[in-house]
Amino acid sequence: GSFYYGRNDDIKKISIINNVEYINLWKDFPIYGYGSAINLDLNSNLIIKNVYSEGFYCISSCPLFAVNDSSKLEILNINMKNIHSNELGIIIHVDSNSSNNNQATIKGSNCTFTNIEQESSRDSALIWNSGGLVDLIEAIFENFKANHSSILYVYNSGYIYLQKTNFCNIYNKQTCNGILMESNVFIRGLNKENNVYLRKINIENYNVCINKSTECLKVQKELNNDKNTVFVWINEIYDFNLETLYMNNFNLYTMFISDIKSSINIISSVISNGYFQIGAINYSESNIPRKINIINSSFKYLYSYNSPVIQINYLSKLYNCNTLFKNVIFEEVVAQDRGGVIFSDSEYTNKIVTFDQCTFINTKAKYGKTLAIRNKYSI
Repeated sequence: GSFYYGRNDDIKKISIINNVEYINLWKDFPIYGYGSAINLDLNSNLIIKNVYSEGFYCISSCPLFAVNDSSKLEILNINMKNIHSNELGIIIHVDSNSSNNNQATIKGSNCTFTNIEQESSRDSALIWNSGGLVDLIEAIFENFKANHSSILYVYNSGYIYLQKTNFCNIYNKQTCNGILMESNVFIRGLNKENNVYLRKINIENYNVCINKSTECLKVQKELNNDKNTVFVWINEIYDFNLETLYMNNFNLYTMFISDIKSSINIISSVISNGYFQIGAINYSESNIPRKINIINSSFKYLYSYNSPVIQINYLSKLYNCNTLFKNVIFEEVVAQDRGGVIFSDSEYTNKIVTFDQCTFINTKAKYGKTLAIRNKYSI
């Protein structure tokens, strides 16, 4: 911790830092080591509030906030900018092997992090949680340029709760997953094991070229064909719930890759101004989400070669899976070739997809402005 290092055995001893301006000298004074701002070990307990800071240029194992063991960190009214890192948790890194009552914890409110860089080819994420708790309300992560990074990476029974949290202007040079979850992971919110709950999340300018440079557009095209360029990747069994998601201006291979035992619920959300290489929802032998419910939501100004909303590849049999669109608006969704809303090669299309009280406004395609099915048994 270049600013604060805590190693305390007594969790009841709370340190408080208030009203601080802390300026680092960027490349002129690089930081080496773990926790480029704050590092807490054992049972340390710190509250830091009303802070402005900038210039964290770290070149080795560089989470900004590192909380380990059973330590607690609370951050309030934080504004930090110009942050350089390479791997693991770029802003937040939690590493805990303790029980739920004593797990490492970061809680934050009204926190802003801007102008963030990541340059390693190793795995990293803005928020990396192994076995701990991350609880953020009204947080902003803005202008994030990475070589290889996720937004969230949680495992070892970690918990994450995000509310009114914005991720804006995110660009990866290599493959990325927006949210990556491995076995024994769930995100806190519904108080039910193996549930993921995110509420009031804004994601804008995700994998897009703001300056439209030739080099950037070339990389973006490669990402569009990379199956790892996905918003949510779910392994094992989860109920994934997104309420009031606003996702605008993006380029992705697809929106979801999930296990056949998983279910996904999208409620009161807007997905707009984006590109999906194989559709926001895609069914194939290697990707069969059990259940997807999209309710009171909108898909607007989306495009792809075939349908940008849902594509169903050939399936060898009828799986126990279903996608329901209820009270959903499809507006200006455009397929260059086939199926403005649905493109399918499967005979099971009518058993997989259900529309209930949906609205279609100016959907477009060369063949089938709403629907294109190449298997005659699917009608």
